[in-house]
Amino acid sequence: MSQYCLVENEEIIERLMELPTSWRNISGLPHLNTVELAELGWLPYIDIEPEYNTDTQYLTHETVIGEDAVTETYTVNDYSAEELATRFATEQTLKLSDLYVNVKQFISYQSNGWPRYDNDLKLNVMNVSMIAVAAGNPKPENCVLVETWIYTVQQEFFTLKSAINEAVDLTTLRAIDVSLDYFEDKYGRQGLTLADPAISTDDLFI
Repeated sequence: MSQYCLVENEEIIERLMELPTSWRNISGLPHLNTVELAELGWLPYIDIEPEYNTDTQYLTHETVIGEDAVTETYTVNDYSAEELATRFATEQTLKLSDLYVNVKQFISYQSNGWPRYDNDLKLNVMNVSMIAVAAGNPKPENCVLVETWIYTVQQEFFTLKSAINEAVDLTTLRAIDVSLDYFEDKYGRQGLTLADPAISTDDLFI
């Protein structure tokens, strides 16, 4: 669908997705040809962005009012080295933030929102382990399972954190997956690397 601009005294007064059926006591505007519309001040609006690399370039544009059309004229500009470095640092910081948030959420909660190993359960694991060791007994198996699982997820966190800090370009940085789905696939209840042992507080006292 064509867009049109109403131009008066070389100034855009209005821009519409489609021509009005009636305007200033004139009806049937959509049925007029481009010459007739231009005589009334209605010009086609042309806005076609050129292809460009959003990682390294940006667009500036100027609205040009011609005799036959109103056209957005674009210029492709390259970011400076300093601007590229700033953009990379910003995206790197955001990726690290996502990693922190997602790991914390993944350890504490299941994908359905139910608690997994929240602070209360982790405290119970520590207390049960300490009581067993103080009594000269080995740590309960279920405590070991939880501790091993959390330690493994935390090691994954440190591996990903290092990869993010060592990334040298946006392509490498964006290829690092820190999503909840990533952790779920590797460490969830059906995890392929080390499945969540699904230990509850009650299980600690068996």
